[in-house]
Amino acid sequence: MVFGEFIPITTNGGLNLAIGLHEGATGTYTWNVTDTILGTGFNWDTYRLINSDMTEYELDKTLRGVAFDFVKREPLRAISLAIPKLWYLYHEDVSAIYHNTASPNDSTPGWVWTAVRRLAQGYYMVMLAAAFFSLKYVRKLKQQYPPTILAGLVILYWTGVHMVFFGMGRFHLPILPLIFLFSSFLSWQLLIERLTLEQSQELRKA
Repeated sequence: MVFGEFIPITTNGGLNLAIGLHEGATGTYTWNVTDTILGTGFNWDTYRLINSDMTEYELDKTLRGVAFDFVKREPLRAISLAIPKLWYLYHEDVSAIYHNTASPNDSTPGWVWTAVRRLAQGYYMVMLAAAFFSLKYVRKLKQQYPPTILAGLVILYWTGVHMVFFGMGRFHLPILPLIFLFSSFLSWQLLIERLTLEQSQELRKA
């Protein structure tokens, strides 16, 4: 109603789509995308192009068109960008700590922040690897805990959305509990296998 046009969700879809699909796209956030594409900066306070009368809706439509044109012109390049988008989406889990260190407490030594980042990243990588290796038991998981397959579908959906737009570490936070669900299943399954092996060894001794 504000713009006199039908807008299904938001007026920044074109901007986010263009960030992930243009000549200079890297797979992650590009703050100066309008400079690269349209040759003028973007004022985030007014949500308008600098020195331009283009409305928010017109800008969204223009940038969406730029993204679609890029896909039509360079389909293979557009598809190949999915790989770095996937990397940027999942490769780190310390963005929250970086936000905290943007204005750190003067009484906190720098080595403390470094240690915390490394601890958080190490824990995340172990859990991510565990979730990946849990796929070995996906058939058993589907039989014993059918609802967890829905969690897997949500992860795939969320990943697919960001492979179209762009990836950033904090974007995986909403599905992190679902990823850890699969990580914990692997731990549980390995524990069961260990206990089963110990019981069979004791029976053979008896």
